[in-house]
Amino acid sequence: MAITDPKKRSITGKLVSNMLTEREDDFTYKVTYVANRTVKDLCALAVQRGSKFTASELESASDEI
Repeated sequence: MAITDPKKRSITGKLVSNMLTEREDDFTYKVTYVANRTVKDLCALAVQRGSKFTASELESASDEI
């Protein structure tokens, strides 16, 4: 059974060298925002992007997995 209450937001990133300074121990953090969506949200997005299936068909297919 799929998890119905996923975490909605998280922030990830990558530590990279700061090229603006000459110091070797100077880093910056490039932040990437990641939005975790529910299966229902993903199905609605797929329909908006031109899926040949309806949102309810996609949801029922994901429930069977």
